[in-house]
Amino acid sequence: RQYDEICHDYKITKKYPEFLLFKEGEPILFKGSKNLQNLVNFINEQCGADRGVDGLLSDTAGIIPEASPLVFEFINKRFFKRKVIKKMKEIKGSEIYMSVMERILSTGIKKLEEDVNAMKDVMDERQCSSKTLDTMKIKYNICQQFLHPELLNSEGKGDL
Repeated sequence: RQYDEICHDYKITKKYPEFLLFKEGEPILFKGSKNLQNLVNFINEQCGADRGVDGLLSDTAGIIPEASPLVFEFINKRFFKRKVIKKMKEIKGSEIYMSVMERILSTGIKKLEEDVNAMKDVMDERQCSSKTLDTMKIKYNICQQFLHPELLNSEGKGDL
């Protein structure tokens, strides 16, 4: 067999295929049921990633759970939106949230809907770099919280 030495070195003696993930030079054997979703979940868990089987970031990438209640408050209050932005500023990594809030205040929620539709078109076409797609997907996910606050309860929890 062509790879006997490698199999011996990494103690691969079971039926093929066997999957090893090398993390910091150390092999980690995948022990799950051999299907694509399970393999992707294994890689995500081991690497701290948040990707789907298509390689793109998941629908939860970029979402900050502590920010969701403020999204709910921002969308559902007619006044004191600047106070909500100020509270959001206290949450680490919430820059995109604040940018979306400012965008809504300056151009309105309808413009945000247009922006999200344009982002979706670009992501669907995949005609840009993976880094650009990742950044856009995070922005898209956050914007979706503002566009669909009905999916968040008053504590900001829910499914998007």
